[in-house]
Amino acid sequence: MKFMWNFIGQVLDRIINRMKTGDNRNMTNWKTIGDRKSYSHADLSAFDKFQPIIAHTFWHGEIGVKQLFSIKSFLCTQPKELFELWIWLDGDEWYEKALQNDSLMALVCSQDNRIKIKKWDLHTEIKGTIFSNISWYFQWVRPLAYMADDFRIIALYKFGGLYFDLDVMFLRDFTALVMRDEFVYAWENQPFANNAILYLRKGSYLCRQVASEMIRRKSSQPWIVFRYKRKTLASLMVYPCAFFDPLWTGYEKGMPFKAFGDFFKPFNENFPKDEHINSYRDFFHGAYAYHWHNHWNNKVVENSYFGMFNKEFEEELKQQ
Repeated sequence: MKFMWNFIGQVLDRIINRMKTGDNRNMTNWKTIGDRKSYSHADLSAFDKFQPIIAHTFWHGEIGVKQLFSIKSFLCTQPKELFELWIWLDGDEWYEKALQNDSLMALVCSQDNRIKIKKWDLHTEIKGTIFSNISWYFQWVRPLAYMADDFRIIALYKFGGLYFDLDVMFLRDFTALVMRDEFVYAWENQPFANNAILYLRKGSYLCRQVASEMIRRKSSQPWIVFRYKRKTLASLMVYPCAFFDPLWTGYEKGMPFKAFGDFFKPFNENFPKDEHINSYRDFFHGAYAYHWHNHWNNKVVENSYFGMFNKEFEEELKQQ
């Protein structure tokens, strides 16, 4: 336990020092984590007429092993009573292929209606919303990453909930986080936040402000919408990068590896498995998630951290 808090302290201290001396000097008013109570779990029984929170994720393409891994990590760590999961596929082609994906549909069927496979038709979804005022903007040919940025703001504006990228591995229960503030997390030492994990409540002041900024600036990119100098987002919680992306600010002593690609690297005499990591629960102690930043082309092997955790998630899901 002492080692864990020393490690967290070192990482957060590094982040804070960068904020003081780096580009984050423009950050004003935004809330940051002030105590360790966010590591405790909330009691759902204390909430009357509690409605499950929708967790959203989005993909343009076929759902493969890595995307399923992210989904499985979510299912193994997040309470059934708290979340339902909506997996959005972009357009008719990828939606139909998802419905024919045996691995995905087996997972869906095993979860007792907890998972919904949804088709994302942008023009249908923005109809009758404030986004219809800039329907011409969505006609531009843009990178897929920008389309995904559009998706998360529009979906959370319409339905509220938690968005996560499919290169995110969940490590801990998010109950304590979503029962408190709407949140994002810091983008390294940059003067804006990361939207790989984003929690906004439907109809909230913050959700409306984010949507309005996207419409005003004709952009959904985080370096535009989530800049710290925006005082209208002063009450949006910004968690330290280490909470969800512990390797992004750089390697620290005690971490299991130094590069994002090492998550998929086979164990060998030159790259031995950390003897203290035998479960995803041992991986980056104190973090809520691990973001592996794409690496979609890295080969999947069983004898790796990815392979080891994938097997563990599959076994846990069989026991649910």
